Amino acid sequence: MTLLDEIIDAAVDEKVPIGTLLRKCLVLEQQVKNEKFRVWLDRELDGDDQEELPPYRVFNCVNKGLFFAGTTMLNDQPIPVDVMEEKDRELIEKVFLNQPAASYDNRPNQSANAAVPWNPSLTAKYQTKFFRPPTVAWQEIPGSILVGLLEQIRTRVLRFALELKDNLPPMQEIPHSSRPLSLNVRSSTTSTAATFSLLHMPRISLRCRTPPSQ
Repeated sequence: MTLLDEIIDAAVDEKVPIGTLLRKCLVLEQQVKNEKFRVWLDRELDGDDQEELPPYRVFNCVNKGLFFAGTTMLNDQPIPVDVMEEKDRELIEKVFLNQPAASYDNRPNQSANAAVPWNPSLTAKYQTKFFRPPTVAWQEIPGSILVGLLEQIRTRVLRFALELKDNLPPMQEIPHSSRPLSLNVRSSTTSTAATFSLLHMPRISLRCRTPPSQ
């Protein structure tokens, strides 16, 4: 089995850790020398601290809190953010997932929700703005969002590997070696192997980079 075949098999097997898959791709990139692919791999392996993030790492979230009404505790209650100042609301309306992809793959319960706590100063600022001031507040991250992030990465790797394999000349294989491989890729505007066009996607400006707590 060639390295390319291993990557294809790993991309379709959810049991293979995402970090393992990406590191195999890093070995592949050393042979095919695709700069766009390498940049994307580095950001997924090391975390994405750029000014912009791809869409699968940004989403609109629901903010929730823990409230007390007399002796009654109300947990996991939605917070009406429309009473907040616009600059503060922009900080908590979206979640920006900029940690390494592997950090989202190692959660014990993949379907469980995660959370990003509000900055304590922000919670204190709005203690008097709500009917019942929250004791603790957070941005809720549905488990499905994190699962979807990993699926997007696997799918991008799979598409790249399949198109690269399709563009290889007959009988040419990518060996397990760090030696650069000379590829006679067919000239095509749709060749992912040549341009990694899968990474040409809309970008979203980064406003907050608070990592989620599990």
